[in-house]
Amino acid sequence: MVALPDRILMSAEEYLVWEPTQEERYDYWDGEVVMMSGAICNHNRVCLNFFKLLDNALADVYDGLFGVAPVKCTL
Repeated sequence: MVALPDRILMSAEEYLVWEPTQEERYDYWDGEVVMMSGAICNHNRVCLNFFKLLDNALADVYDGLFGVAPVKCTL
């Protein structure tokens, strides 16, 4: 593992090229790259339940679009 500086700043385009090459998982927030912690079982259960509800609510609009796999999105 390589030591990283306290703050990593880059553009969204740079992040999308850089992130797949990393062993750890990172999140991009307003130009700053932040290492993500590992998920625990309860977190995964909450995510799964949320996505089930979302998938059911939007089934007629977005057939099969939502899942639990990691995805990159912009909010």
